[in-house]
Order: sequence, then C-alpha cells, then structure tokens
Amino acid sequence: MIHRVVLNKLRLAGKSLTRKTKGSNNYQKARLKVTRIHAKIKDSRLDYTHKLTYVANLTAPLQLIRENQTIVVEDLAVKNMVKNHNPPPPPGRGARGVGSNANWGELVRQLEYKADWYGRELIKIDRYFPSSRALF
Repeated sequence: MIHRVVLNKLRLAGKSLTRKTKGSNNYQKARLKVTRIHAKIKDSRLDYTHKLTYVANLTAPLQLIRENQTIVVEDLAVKNMVKNHNPPPPPGRGARGVGSNANWGELVRQLEYKADWYGRELIKIDRYFPSSRALF
C-alpha cells in the first residue's frame, strides 16, 4: 500500500529536520517537507481504501461492496495489537502483520457508509468473539 520509497523519503526528511536549528528558515522548509510527505502517505492510504471498498471500474480486482451482499468485519483493537511486545512471529503470520499502517478504522468506516448507500449488509463482530474457531 505505502511504498518503501515514500517511507524512506520520510525517514531521511525527518533526520534532516532534526539537524536544523529550531526557528530558522531552513527548519521551516524542512518541516514543510516532512508535512508534505505525511500528507502524501495519508492521501495514498485513503485512495487505496476507497478503491478497495468500491471501484466503479468493472475490471478492477478490489470491489468489496459491489461484489458482496453481506460483509462481515471483526472489531479489532489494532492499537493493542501493535503494542504486543512478544517476539515477532514468522513472516506473514500474527499481529505484527497488521501494524499501525493498516488503516483499519477508516476501512470499516467506509464499508459502513458504502454498504448503507448500496443496500448491502455489514456485520461487525465483537473483538472477543472466538472467530478463529470453526463453529459448525
């Protein structure tokens, strides 16, 4: 979703900002650069979330609202998942894969109003519901 290039630019711009004298014109220019990069990250996240929830293009692969009558989401505590200080699980498994860049709250918000717009059903499951178990 967010390219490593943009995150690397943010890291370098932040390092450059810390080396400037507070209050100087160069500090203000560096601060604006960091702000622009943060805005670009925010906008790309929002754009991706809109495309994921509903894409008007019929050939697009990410169309949750248009292709499904009922969507079920779990009410996750992402903030608590990020705080997990246990050793990291193998790649691709566990809570570390969620991270704070997941934009989960915005995704659920957009799913709620778009499901309402297009007459779809959105079910939010409680975070304590044992969804990992097979319930037959």
